[in-house]
Amino acid sequence: MVASATAYGTGCYTQYGTIRELFAGNQFDLSGTATIAQNIRFTPSGGGYDVTYGQPLWQAPQSPNLGLGDDAVYAVTLPFTLQYPGGSTNVVSFCSNGYVWLANSTVADWSPTVAELVSGPARLCPAWFDMNPTAGGSCHYDVVGGVAHFTWNSVPAWTSGAAGPGNTLQVAIFPNGTVDFRYRQVPNQPADCIVGFTRGATQTPPNTDFSLGLPASVSVDSSGLGWVGLNRPILGISQAMQLTDIPAPAQSIGLAVIGFQAIPNGADLGFIGAPGCSLYTQSSSIQVMNYPILGSSHFWLLPIPNNPALAGTTVTTQGLIKMPATFNPGGFLSSNGVELLLGTL
Repeated sequence: MVASATAYGTGCYTQYGTIRELFAGNQFDLSGTATIAQNIRFTPSGGGYDVTYGQPLWQAPQSPNLGLGDDAVYAVTLPFTLQYPGGSTNVVSFCSNGYVWLANSTVADWSPTVAELVSGPARLCPAWFDMNPTAGGSCHYDVVGGVAHFTWNSVPAWTSGAAGPGNTLQVAIFPNGTVDFRYRQVPNQPADCIVGFTRGATQTPPNTDFSLGLPASVSVDSSGLGWVGLNRPILGISQAMQLTDIPAPAQSIGLAVIGFQAIPNGADLGFIGAPGCSLYTQSSSIQVMNYPILGSSHFWLLPIPNNPALAGTTVTTQGLIKMPATFNPGGFLSSNGVELLLGTL
């Protein structure tokens, strides 16, 4: 039996500088109606955004059609300086393909990928996919009440054949940095589509389901508490584990949670005052690690008996930190889980 140590889950609080949802073709589920908008609001908070549902606001376009071509970009000077997570600008670029660059850019990318989103510059993506305003509809930029509005009005997706129905959506940028993604009807999205925000040059975040997963937040890339298996759990030796990214070592007590069954999706620890942290093992015992913790990483050993009958046994483990209530009322942080498959090789 070959021994293995396999990580699963995510430590808290892991944060990302990008939030996104990738939709497969014709799976877009954020549409409102012809008269009532669905609104996702990005509210500035602590160097990031809190992302929630907003009121069903909509600003009817008042300006003439900008006349954007297929795969076209239009640079706009805002009537204010936008402070956004990661920077500031008073020039943005309105792309026919469903996004707004937070800079002066001429790039009109029609093929959305998560890799391009996270590696590129800061961008607002209410619905990044290949739209073609030359086949129908119109694009508008309006400033009403000091708020900048970018509207794709009944713009169909690109196709080599006859144009399909139009998509109607809007980005509203407020002087205080708040941003709205507003959707009326978006019925025509035949290929991949990305909704989200990136501050630019970030790690790749997990998918966020905007229709079910709000409220959410986006901030800056930072690692949550980590739990790493440093060797394979071979019978007769000790399994070395490392607790990493400990935020306040001198004020922390390390705990090792040990069990025999994983909780793959995690159980939220809000009941002990640590919402957003998860328990990844059905605990059989909790052991206090050697104290004090002297640095941002800490080692712990789990002795494994040299008993052939244990080969093939699965042991699930996880690290916890008890510290002052800096991150949550309970003062707990939890790591990812590591599943140990005991073996002889």
